[in-house]
Amino acid sequence: MNRVARWWTEPMPLARVAAFRVLAHLFIPIDVLLTTSWVAWHADVPTDLYQPLIVGELLNLPLPTSAFVVGVKWSLVVAA
Repeated sequence: MNRVARWWTEPMPLARVAAFRVLAHLFIPIDVLLTTSWVAWHADVPTDLYQPLIVGELLNLPLPTSAFVVGVKWSLVVAA
């Protein structure tokens, strides 16, 4: 087994896994509220200007109204 495979598969302390999980969960509110806060600035743009990506068309996602954008934002923070 080479060094890279061994690095990915060797056992590690549960405390390290728990610490990484906490860091990952703390990053979500920081990302939603600080680094990508510009998304909420576009919540009041008329839906006529919205051009969904192919994924949005395939999944039949709703148009991003102001209430929808704010709801998704706070749902992400609460779910974290």
